[in-house]
Amino acid sequence: MQGITGFSKSINRFVEQNCCLISSFLDKHPVVYKIVLVACHFFRAAAMYGLMTVSPLPFATTCVTMVAASVLYRAAVERFCCFRFALPSCIGAGAYWISKISMIQLVSGVAFDSVGLAFFNIAGALPLIGYIGYVAYVSHEEYEAKMGRPKLHCGSCVS
Repeated sequence: MQGITGFSKSINRFVEQNCCLISSFLDKHPVVYKIVLVACHFFRAAAMYGLMTVSPLPFATTCVTMVAASVLYRAAVERFCCFRFALPSCIGAGAYWISKISMIQLVSGVAFDSVGLAFFNIAGALPLIGYIGYVAYVSHEEYEAKMGRPKLHCGSCVS
């Protein structure tokens, strides 16, 4: 058992050292920091969407389960973190699910073949456009709030 504990401690030490290096780099480059935050939001939303699509439960049950799990995760874990991703990723997955048809038609080039289709596709894309704007705003605000207060120690959600 001592071997597993020692291995775990060495992995944690390695991760903490690298996180501190990355953290100090990002602290010096605020634009890159904000891009990383936005990318994290989008990655988590994509992962949440993936979970929504592979769930064997009915869609309504899946949505209720994912919202409940996101709220529980925020209450249990994210209350100690300076960045919060659970609920925005759940909202992003829903926004993509709603906007999926419009995005497919936009990429395939048929989104504006008629006035009615254009109106439908613009209206269908609004949830995703709103989510993208929300993530950009929240990432900026989270960065400003984090950088506005002193760091207690490197690499911790508690700082």
